[in-house]
Amino acid sequence: MTKGKSVSTIILAAGTAERMGGGGKAFLKAGGQTYLARLVALFSQYSQQVIVALNAEDLHNLDADHTTLACLFIQGGATRQETIERAFQECRGSLILIHEVARPLVTAADITALVDCANSHSAVTLVSPIKSRDSLSYVLDGHVLAPVERENLVELKTPQAYHSSTLSEVFTRVKEESWLENSLVPLCRRANIIVKCIQGSEQNLKVTYPEDILRVERTLKIRDEGGRNG
Repeated sequence: MTKGKSVSTIILAAGTAERMGGGGKAFLKAGGQTYLARLVALFSQYSQQVIVALNAEDLHNLDADHTTLACLFIQGGATRQETIERAFQECRGSLILIHEVARPLVTAADITALVDCANSHSAVTLVSPIKSRDSLSYVLDGHVLAPVERENLVELKTPQAYHSSTLSEVFTRVKEESWLENSLVPLCRRANIIVKCIQGSEQNLKVTYPEDILRVERTLKIRDEGGRNG
């Protein structure tokens, strides 16, 4: 746990999974347990409060197994940014962890590293390096534009950690400037807040397409077998 800080976790599960044919990802299963139940149990070990943002349909259809989870359910907004802002309004902690339900296999080691790093940084995100053998470039309307330095490219991942005061500052600027971004990281940069990067585990897969569900199951099986054999 961070030194002298209480922790709230926001789990983002309000999407409609359009690239998977519709339906939320919260109730997909890995190892016989829903992604949502798995993540609430894990983050409860690091947080005094867990807030789960669902879309209206999933929120209405919660079953008894999920309504009894140790978390607060809220309805998400029209955008990811709005959903985070709504959830943040419910947070009591001085450190806020934000994770997406589409990453059900985040490791305890990743969360611990993130929380530890937040002792000395006001905003922290997990990343994975993008490994490319070829030259990269921006393209617009079918034409090559400026080249991209492939050595310094990373994928931004969750969980991420933010001091509560940092998010307050960011959302104040959002209202003043009418900013809209797909992620909190670019919002922080627009507000001149430095975001620290730490490399996360390759097991922290994101479920975006149907085939990713099988990747998660295979990864979980390998991880469990390694634990039993270790």
